[in-house]
Order: sequence, then structure tokens, then C-alpha cells
Amino acid sequence: MSPPEDADRGGVVDRDPTGPPVTDRRWRRPGLLSSAVALGLVALLSLTAPDLQTPPRQWSAVSVGERGTLRDKSVTVTSVRTTSALELRTQVLSSTGVFVVAGAEVDALVTPIYFRRIRLETRGGLRYDPRSEWIEAQPPLLQPGFTVTGSWVFEVPADRVAGARLLVENEPREFDGFDEGLRIDLALDGGPPRPSALRLDPASIRVTR
Repeated sequence: MSPPEDADRGGVVDRDPTGPPVTDRRWRRPGLLSSAVALGLVALLSLTAPDLQTPPRQWSAVSVGERGTLRDKSVTVTSVRTTSALELRTQVLSSTGVFVVAGAEVDALVTPIYFRRIRLETRGGLRYDPRSEWIEAQPPLLQPGFTVTGSWVFEVPADRVAGARLLVENEPREFDGFDEGLRIDLALDGGPPRPSALRLDPASIRVTR
């Protein structure tokens, strides 16, 4: 007797001419193997992909005026000022808290720098992003071989200024996460901020000396 002709019928074999079709399990095995391989790859990627919310594994302590170097940039905080008002173009913006203004020089060492990981951290662990109103003063995209001078502005409640630090992290890389970061002591003692409005200069870029 010749074997059942099931190659063109999706792996279905009529075992009993009077009964319903029965699926031949031999045709399922390649599909099961492919599914298992795909699930294994997904699990591997989930284990090796960086968690973008995880802080760096290693912090380096730096002070104002001291250069801190990471994989992709070197950073020097050159000034720290606190004020209750800032001048923005022709307007003055006031705060019921305190504006912390950190001036810095940054060198791009290897790759373009986007400054995505800049935060102010209080003693209690609260973190603040730079205020976007003063984006002209903030360091912009920086290419290797150039140095930028600019300022980041943070608005913080007055009772949380003392002991606040600037956090600067590496730019994230695929399957690498955030492996290093600078924790810069701004020497803030919580004293009264400057009462008059502070005017910020726009960021400037030059070739690295």
C-alpha cells in the first residue's frame, strides 16, 4: 500500500476514511523548535538590555573647580549661584523657592554629547531636571573636539538647597547602561539667595584648547 498523500494538505492525514482528519504531529516539530528559539532570544535580550531608569553603577566625587572625566566627556563646574529671580530676555521670572545656577565647561571627548542625564540631587535623594526656560544658557549638542561653556538652572524648595549636588552621567550605549557618573558637590549651605534678578549669558562653543 502506498503512503498517504499528505504533503499538500498541511500535514493532515486521513487515518480512517470514515472518520475526521487527524493531524500528523511530525509536521509540528519545526514550528515548536522555532518558537522555543524565539522565546530564548527574547529572554536573553531582556537580561542584557540596559534599564534606563537605573542609576550608574559607580559615582566619582568631584568638587567645584575640579575636572571630572567620564567615558564621553570631561566636566568642570566653574560657578554656583542661587537667586530668587532670573532675567529671561526682557522678562524677570521669580520663584517662591530658589533657582540654583550651575555654570560649567564641558569637553566632548569621543562622541557627540546630548546632555540627557543632568540632574540636581538633594540630600534627601530628590532629583530635579534643568528648567527649560533657560535653554539658551544650557550646553547644547556638542561634537568631539569642542568645548562648551554654559549654565544649568534648577528650581528647588528653599529648605532643600543645602547639600544639593549636581549629577552628570554618561550618555547611554546599547547593552551597556549607565556605567559611570559624576556627583559634584556644589558647596551649598542653604544661605539666602541673591535678592536681585540674575541675568544669564547664552552658552558658547569653541575648539578645545
